[in-house]
Amino acid sequence: MQFQKTKTILICFVAVFIIGFIGGFYLALYLQNQVVFLTIIVVIFAFLTWLGSGAELVGFLRDWYREQREKPQLSIEYDKNKKQSTFSPELQQINIQDRKIISTRKYLKVRVKNSGGIARNCKAELTGTPSEEPKCLIWGREEQQIDIGAINGHAILNVVFSDSILDTIPNNNIHAFVSTKETLYSQGFYPSQDGFEIGEYEIEITVISEDGSSTQSKFKIHVDKDFRKLSMERIS
Repeated sequence: MQFQKTKTILICFVAVFIIGFIGGFYLALYLQNQVVFLTIIVVIFAFLTWLGSGAELVGFLRDWYREQREKPQLSIEYDKNKKQSTFSPELQQINIQDRKIISTRKYLKVRVKNSGGIARNCKAELTGTPSEEPKCLIWGREEQQIDIGAINGHAILNVVFSDSILDTIPNNNIHAFVSTKETLYSQGFYPSQDGFEIGEYEIEITVISEDGSSTQSKFKIHVDKDFRKLSMERIS
């Protein structure tokens, strides 16, 4: 009888021990999760306190979004097949005095688009010519720096051109030029360091605005003795 009683007490003790151990284990896990949750709440609360209030947080996010919208977002576009008159036009050069045609030029151009805020004092450079040093390109007509309007503003950038008159010069190896101020508006004197001989060249165009926003694209230029066969394709 006494043995049976002792056995019953021992079983009850073991059962209570097991229940207590398992219960304590899960209680510890629960409290640990609660600590993690409370820690996250404390961090969020501290962040909101640092900002001052929820309203200031909204203002902070609004100002950040406005700043991103106001920052220029530049990109380079080129599609000679859709708009040949924009990207690869042929124009005649006329003598002002007697109105006679001097030559015909083939131009290669790109369009720089701005999807953000105003891009001020944008300048463009071309690298990849035989002379290696960067060349300052011309926007529109004789401009080396321009502002590009906000939200879908755009500007045309001259890249390379060829001229029918180059085919008539004896012993001439240069058949295209970078569109710099010195070449586009020269009076018959072309700097050789801005020229391309017959062949293919990989160039890079970089456009950068006053605030440091920039965009780059690489192109392959094909130069032929026939000025009309001057062409360009985009690489990246």
